[in-house]
Amino acid sequence: FTSDVKIKSISVVGGADGTSPSKMRAILARVVEWELAENSQGVLEYQTRYLKFQSVGNITLHFPENFGGDASQIHYIGFKGEATQLKRDVVATIVYEITPNPSDHK
Repeated sequence: FTSDVKIKSISVVGGADGTSPSKMRAILARVVEWELAENSQGVLEYQTRYLKFQSVGNITLHFPENFGGDASQIHYIGFKGEATQLKRDVVATIVYEITPNPSDHK
């Protein structure tokens, strides 16, 4: 993410015929796990434990199992929440030259 976020819920749309993931793990500072329902329509949201998802800068999702297919298919992953504060990298020293000095650029 470009800023820390508060994640309220996660939506996962999987494939049909058993290829939809059946379990999802979110890895932050610790692992949080959900049992998933087979969902090819995108109508299910999995609520987060709000206190554990208050200030998320990055998240890793792991889908270890599916409903019996040879391989898992994921068509969409969505996050609902809000940004807490934008991170901006500040450049410490900037020099603007009205007349460039060629000896400075060797």
